[in-house]
Amino acid sequence: KALRDHSTKSYNTSEEIDTDDGQKILGHIFGNKTTGSLSKEIGQKEGMDTAQVMKILSFIAPLALMYLSKKKTQTNDNVRDLTKK
Repeated sequence: KALRDHSTKSYNTSEEIDTDDGQKILGHIFGNKTTGSLSKEIGQKEGMDTAQVMKILSFIAPLALMYLSKKKTQTNDNVRDLTKK
């Protein structure tokens, strides 16, 4: 469902990326408690503040989901093309 919901997304500027949506995506993938632990662990290893890490992860998550959604759509289109031949 998440891939389908993000299949029409297209980000032309960084301002268009919804980091609140990114936090929701991370929560669905890792679980809300684990996401906090993950950002803390990354922050400690990389010498970054936990909030900075969370901001970066929340920024990247919608981009990753959009990319995966578009790849899935391309794969489905290619399979349909092959079955028509």
